[in-house]
Amino acid sequence: MAVPAPRSGSTASAHLRIKLLRLWTNAWNTPLFPDRFSSTMPVWILGAVFGDPKAFDYEHNPVPDVERERFGMCRPLTELQHDLRAKIYMSYRQDFPELPESDLSSDVGWGCMLRTGQMLIAQTMVVHLLSRDWRPDWAVASETHRHILRLFGDAESPDSPFSIHNILRRLRAMGVRPGEWLGPSAVGRVLCEAINNEHAALGGPRLRAILARDCVLTMSEMMDGSSWTPLVILVPLRLGLRELSACYETPLKALFTLPQCMGIMGGRPRHALYFIGFQDNTLVAMDPHLCRRTVNVADPAFPIESFHSHTVRRVSTRDIDPSMCLGFYCRTYSDLLVLTAHLANKDIHKGTPLVSIVD
Repeated sequence: MAVPAPRSGSTASAHLRIKLLRLWTNAWNTPLFPDRFSSTMPVWILGAVFGDPKAFDYEHNPVPDVERERFGMCRPLTELQHDLRAKIYMSYRQDFPELPESDLSSDVGWGCMLRTGQMLIAQTMVVHLLSRDWRPDWAVASETHRHILRLFGDAESPDSPFSIHNILRRLRAMGVRPGEWLGPSAVGRVLCEAINNEHAALGGPRLRAILARDCVLTMSEMMDGSSWTPLVILVPLRLGLRELSACYETPLKALFTLPQCMGIMGGRPRHALYFIGFQDNTLVAMDPHLCRRTVNVADPAFPIESFHSHTVRRVSTRDIDPSMCLGFYCRTYSDLLVLTAHLANKDIHKGTPLVSIVD
């Protein structure tokens, strides 16, 4: 549960309230038992499928054709934990340098949507600079691994363009102050801005980003001339009034079967989550609502363990907030064609497309 953070103020009581809120948040959000996945249904995680098709219960759990076509690529369910732990995990942090125009040194209670946005972009950078199936070397982290984590360090540093400090600096122009809870649309907007303006810090091949307007993607904007540049696409949208409309459940889940899918910034009402997959009618999510001490990523040998977690949550599609932001990455023009063909597939969307594609 996300609750409003104390208002910034240079008093001992404000800092005490933050410490108490951190303790309460960790106690409330630490799962007593890990979520277990059924062996009778496939598990989809960002374009990869896990499970044994011979064990799937097709009679009681029918599987759409868009999923069944990929079952020849199923990975053993035993590999799922390795895949989940490889994902970069961003959570609340404490004891970082004070945020601009405030004396807040923690984002506990209000920064969860910012952290889900960081996770989505971190996964994108992993695919962009490494690969979808990259696995960390837990004994000696690679320099590329450290470089990606450094992009999100909790400091107002040019080496960390996606830090909470630098994101809030960009949000300042929108009138947003530290301590205010944000929705996925605002976070998506500033993340696109950071990608397009921080090429030197990102490293690797040039990357650009676009933000869909009114759930419409324009081919000419995605192409950006005759030469191709790897592309991040963020799509803010609302799929219902107070809850997810039932007509969107199947097309939303189908997104996770795409290798181009980088996940979804969303969550339950007032509780942001980073959705990375699904099994049956539950979405698989990484939850930022645990508070850890900040890590000084300027240290060449900074510890990496707190940036990874094998713990995920499963949330029924009936319980998610209808406001969200979809994330996609297209390394090549062929990736873009695959993505747009899927988004335009009427057999999947049954007359209710998530996104419209225009020339």
